[in-house]
Amino acid sequence: MSSRLPFPKMLSSRHENDEGVYLKGLTPRNETQKLELDENSKGSTPSMHFYSLFRHANWIDKGLLSFACLMTTMNGSMVPCMSLVLDNAFRAFQSPLTASHVDLPGITAVTFKYISIAITLLGTDSIACFLYAYVAERQVKALREKVLRKMLYMNVSWHERRDNSLLWSRIHEDTTKIRDAMNLKFHDAVKYTSQFWVGYLIAFTKAWDLSLVMACVIPVIAITVAYMLRVIRGGAKTVHEHETEADAVVEETIRGIRTITSLNAGGLAVKTYKSKAQMVQDENLNRAKPIAGMVGLLFGTIWIMFSVGFWYGQRKVLQGNVNSSSHMFQAIYAIVVGTLALGELYPSLSAIAKAKVIAVPIFEFLATKSTIDASSNDGDIISNFEGNIEFKDVHFSYPTRPNASVLQKYSVRIEAGQKVAFVGPKGSGKSTISSLLERFYLPDQGNIFLDEKDIQNLRIRWLRSKIGLVPQNPALFTGTIRHNIDGGIEGISPDDVIDAAKLTGAHEFIIRLPEKYDTLVSDQGVSLSTGQKQQIAIARAIVRKPAILILDQATSVLDVESEKQVHKVLNHLTEQTRMTAIYITHRLSTIKNVDKIVVMAKGTVIEEGTHDDLLQNSGGMYHSMWNEELAQPKEVGSTGEDSAREFPRHFSFSDSLHETKQQSMGGSTWSKAIELVRPERKQIGYGLIGAAILGCSYPVLSIFIGKTMADLTRGYADFARTQDQKYLDRISVNWMAYGLSLVAVAYVVALSAGMKSYYFRFMHEKLLFRLRITHFSSLCRQNMGFFDQNSTGKLTSEVATCAAKGAHLAGEALGQLAEACFITTAAIIVSFFSGSWILTLILLCIYPLFIGLQLIRFGKGKHHANCLSLLNESGNLASEAIHNIKTVASLGSEEDVLSRYTKMIHEVAKEGRRRGQWYGFVFESSQALVYGTYIFLFWYGGNLVADGSITLEALIRTLMTVLMAAHGVEIAFNYFCDTEEAVAAINTIVVLRDRVIPIDSFDTNGDQICKTAGDLKFHNVNFAYSGQANALENFNLHIPFGKTVVLCGPIGGGLSTCFALLQRFYDPSSGHISIDGVDIKLLNPQRLRSQFAVVDQEPILFSGSINENIAYGVEVRGHEEKIIQAAILANAHGFITAFPDQYKTQIGKWGAHLSADQKKRIAIARAFFKEAPILLLDEVTSSMDTQGERLVRDALEKIRSVRKCTTLIISNRLSSAQNADLICVVNDGQVKERGTHSELLKENGMYATLIRSSAL
Repeated sequence: MSSRLPFPKMLSSRHENDEGVYLKGLTPRNETQKLELDENSKGSTPSMHFYSLFRHANWIDKGLLSFACLMTTMNGSMVPCMSLVLDNAFRAFQSPLTASHVDLPGITAVTFKYISIAITLLGTDSIACFLYAYVAERQVKALREKVLRKMLYMNVSWHERRDNSLLWSRIHEDTTKIRDAMNLKFHDAVKYTSQFWVGYLIAFTKAWDLSLVMACVIPVIAITVAYMLRVIRGGAKTVHEHETEADAVVEETIRGIRTITSLNAGGLAVKTYKSKAQMVQDENLNRAKPIAGMVGLLFGTIWIMFSVGFWYGQRKVLQGNVNSSSHMFQAIYAIVVGTLALGELYPSLSAIAKAKVIAVPIFEFLATKSTIDASSNDGDIISNFEGNIEFKDVHFSYPTRPNASVLQKYSVRIEAGQKVAFVGPKGSGKSTISSLLERFYLPDQGNIFLDEKDIQNLRIRWLRSKIGLVPQNPALFTGTIRHNIDGGIEGISPDDVIDAAKLTGAHEFIIRLPEKYDTLVSDQGVSLSTGQKQQIAIARAIVRKPAILILDQATSVLDVESEKQVHKVLNHLTEQTRMTAIYITHRLSTIKNVDKIVVMAKGTVIEEGTHDDLLQNSGGMYHSMWNEELAQPKEVGSTGEDSAREFPRHFSFSDSLHETKQQSMGGSTWSKAIELVRPERKQIGYGLIGAAILGCSYPVLSIFIGKTMADLTRGYADFARTQDQKYLDRISVNWMAYGLSLVAVAYVVALSAGMKSYYFRFMHEKLLFRLRITHFSSLCRQNMGFFDQNSTGKLTSEVATCAAKGAHLAGEALGQLAEACFITTAAIIVSFFSGSWILTLILLCIYPLFIGLQLIRFGKGKHHANCLSLLNESGNLASEAIHNIKTVASLGSEEDVLSRYTKMIHEVAKEGRRRGQWYGFVFESSQALVYGTYIFLFWYGGNLVADGSITLEALIRTLMTVLMAAHGVEIAFNYFCDTEEAVAAINTIVVLRDRVIPIDSFDTNGDQICKTAGDLKFHNVNFAYSGQANALENFNLHIPFGKTVVLCGPIGGGLSTCFALLQRFYDPSSGHISIDGVDIKLLNPQRLRSQFAVVDQEPILFSGSINENIAYGVEVRGHEEKIIQAAILANAHGFITAFPDQYKTQIGKWGAHLSADQKKRIAIARAFFKEAPILLLDEVTSSMDTQGERLVRDALEKIRSVRKCTTLIISNRLSSAQNADLICVVNDGQVKERGTHSELLKENGMYATLIRSSAL
């Protein structure tokens, strides 16, 4: 089913060169992009050399990184270098000078050597950990800044072909993975690589022939690791694409949440997201089996290598060819340590391989050249700029539609200081003029001149600073109202901001807000009406004192009084400052007094002149348009949008989750995580069995090594002293037995390693899938107030990252932790029963200290949660700016956005460096405990051997146990390093899931009404948005079944609140709303919303085909005829069938390929398709030309004639009010007047006043 719905195709191409998904979609490769690609990647998954990730490093970073690598290399070398001390240890236990053969001064000397090695280990790793964290944070900070800078300065056409607001959530997640690869994973890779090479180097210098025989399996190990990395790298690209598609579902759902909730389509969104998440799970599980097989082969091969070593060693022993028993053991020990390091390389190399794959499109994007780069200082500036404009023979088509010509041989001249209006039907190219003037695009042919200079020769930033653009749908940004007006531009004072707001009429409502000009607006603060946004946008344009002001339908949503005030101000400004003013409008009545009117059609100028001149041409287009407008009733009222508003006070306790998250972090999160993986308890059991066997294998190896060292220490010494062959025979038999035993162990280890790898990967994918679905479904069921208080960018980023981080608790990392626990437990048991119980008890003392260190570090999780919150805020800032890139570019606010973003991620980077420092301290403290214990046990154990309390073999087994415990501690620490991120992420999901929702969109309770008659009643309804006066106060309104009621009134009257309350987006503070006499609170929310068909002022359409959007939420198949009938009723069938693909035409993101009136008619067809008994229409004809308005009005008349339904209309056009059964004038949250059109005219009240104003 999902394949036929909009979401799966939301990343489909809108241009033949636009590949649409993140890995392909940032930019196609070209010859200008000089990436150092891996030769192995040619013909397969693109990758790059790891050092290319550090391309933004300066000489300080490179120096610090080189020093960190040196420290890590020294650290990795120290572990196999411990084998060099073994020669002295051998001699210390072979002294002929004492009866016990123990040289206590020699043991003390060896102890100090071990201390020096331990100090070197701890010191080098402490320095390295800090430096890696420091450099990685700096690199990722620089990378994020450069990507955002590049994205902000990319040409607009590049943005139009990509969903970049979605891309930013992926970039944040991907750069985090790159940071991890640069940090701990790079550290581990260098450490274990040096440990491997130094181990084998020592082994070859001590016993080259034995080392060569044991090294014969290295090619098998290398091929195995290479194959695993190839599988991981190959799957990473596919998984990344599926994750991007899933993120697209999230982003589109959250941005269109009101429409989706109104259509009861939340379940569809969850189902679609689930299908995308399922693809990710399937791909990862498909790769889990071959990877598990390779992991098993890797571990089995390593143990076979040990077996080969014992086999060849017994031959050398039997032949008596061993020059020194200690050399042989040194070689075996060094090879064991080096080979174990090779096995530990896999997790770090895996992370680095993934980072290399996901970094390719990012760096390719950074290498892309923008065809119009506003960051460049190239170009001229005009010192005494006046504002003369000339278009000369301009041809233009949009890059996304190269075959559709928008302007054809277009020529027009505008003198400085003139007021010029551009009019014409939809698609005539009017708005394109502003885009070309701003240099969002370049003309295909012809030239555009400003003061006789071609704009292509002018500096772009200077050019845009001279132009003030107010678009039809203004964008405000998360921040204060003051910052939204001044745009972060230097030189604009607070007084300038207030003066601009007063001029546009915005000052009056701003001073009523809780914090006045410092009130937060947009996603996380006060939400403004469309009219109020427009007033602020106009203030933002004029505060910059531009030489050219462009108003693109900028006053179309204002009420008559507000519009008159704005035009009066603009007339005054143009007269006082000689500012050139360009009006792009459909309302001819508002441009009668301009200096020149340019009439456009099909991309060319048809007529131009003054209003009176054009009316004299009776056969002209302007004359026809004027007469058609005169035939339409005048405007009245306003957009009916609410005044400044926040989420209702009585819900605010639960809509900000930050405090709840902080309080919830703790042990309960672990229990919730365990609950989430309970369905996989069978697989958990299998995985634990594999981890247990694999963990126990290390102490088994310590037993063999202990016996080997005892044989060489005492047995070979006896042979050297007596030359009795029986000692060699005994050693040979023992070693052959060890080798054969290791073959059997190798088989078991291979199976257990494969089991552990597969089943813990299986658990990880299942938990990841479950977390994603839980997170997204919990999000979709939230009330509207939640989305008012939490930004789209933040929520999208959390869905993209939290599940992946939370699943860490149950993945391979958990398998590593289980393995570490079994290693430690088995090692202690082996040490206690076959080693020295005294030394074992001493060993046990370090574990409470180790656990205490982890608990202390884990207590820092709250600070990390704050860091994640700040990272999400920075992501929201970037996402918001990119989503509204035209506004940012027009205002020249790129540097302001970058400055604010840089401050945020600077704090993130500082926290990351502090984390690196703290992690280094805890890790080194843990290692200090282990090595300190080892040193003490060696010294104290030597003394016990000397006085005969324990045997040498028991001491060796205990010491090997300590080394195995150290290995377990290291594995456990690697798990705990990411645990606080995982806990914070799961906490976010769990808090959202368990949140008490005031109005649950997925609630199954309440009366399940089938169909209502449509009788609506508001009874003494009071409603206030948080911190505000009542939006509705004792509001009473009765809308009888089948009647058409029009609501009108000034801005801030509370009209749209009525629609929101009817659909139960919010609940009244007091009073009640009923439908057919039943309180809507008693009804099931989904069933209630199914009774309403809503058409908004700015309708939301989704990516996909036209038929999918009309039947949104319902399977297209089987409803084709109904879809066509709905389109016919909406007057949309004609333009739909004109498309080559007709109803299967892809409309692009948010319907980008359709005009405004086409989108309205698709939205109306969607409302018709729903066949609801109540129709809610919110300014459906605003910002439309006369022809588009007539088509929409006719469509609405059709639906009312086809079936009787209750219709509630918010409108500022009398065309909707004149024939209504009831007109209600709403102001200050109350119905001030009610009656028919003629009745209200007779009352000579507010309604009549509005009509007289509109006629002036």
